[in-house]
Amino acid sequence: MNRLITSAAALLLLTTAAQAQRPKFSIQGAFGFNGTIDSEAGGQSNDEDLESDLGLMASIEFQLSKEFRLGGRLAYNGASVDVEGSSQSGGDVTALDAGLWARFVFLPGKFEAFGAGGLGFSSLTLNPEGAGSDLEGTGFHFLAGVGASFPVAQGLRATGGLYYMIHNADLEADGGTEVAVSLNRALLMAGVMF
Repeated sequence: MNRLITSAAALLLLTTAAQAQRPKFSIQGAFGFNGTIDSEAGGQSNDEDLESDLGLMASIEFQLSKEFRLGGRLAYNGASVDVEGSSQSGGDVTALDAGLWARFVFLPGKFEAFGAGGLGFSSLTLNPEGAGSDLEGTGFHFLAGVGASFPVAQGLRATGGLYYMIHNADLEADGGTEVAVSLNRALLMAGVMF
C-alpha cells in the first residue's frame, strides 16, 4: 500500500512538473504552540505538553492554474516534552517529514491569501528523559492552514501562515517496547518564496 501511494505521488509530481513552467521554492521557519503528545503503550495512555517546538520547512510547487499549486515538501520539527507536575523536561521528540504540498490561492496577485496543506510520511524519534534508548518509527503526517504572501523584492516574496499539524506513528525501542504516538500542534510559519 505504501509503495502504491508513493508511486502515485511521484507520477503526479512528474506529470505536474512536465506541464508547469517554472517551479516556486519556499523556505519557512516554524514555531509551534499549544501542542500535545499523546502516547499509548501496554494499555496505558499519557497526554503531555510540547514546549520549545521549532522547525524548518522547504517546499517546491508548480502552478497548475491561476489559483492552484501542487508540489512537495520536506520538514523538520523538534520539541521538548513537558511532563505535568515535574520541574524537568520529559524528553525530546523530533519529526522528519516528506510528502505532497498544495496551495489554493484565494486572492491571486501581488498580495496573496491562500489555504494550504500537506500530507505524507514521517520519521519520528522520541527520547524520553532517563530512558536508556530512543524510540523510533515511521508514520504519517497531515498539515492544513491559511496564510498570505506579498512581494518584498524582484522574484522574492515574504510568506507566512497559521497551520494545524498531526503526526501519527508507531515507535519501537531497542528492547522491543512499542508505543503508539500522536503529535498535535498549532504552528506559526514564516519565510520566503522565490
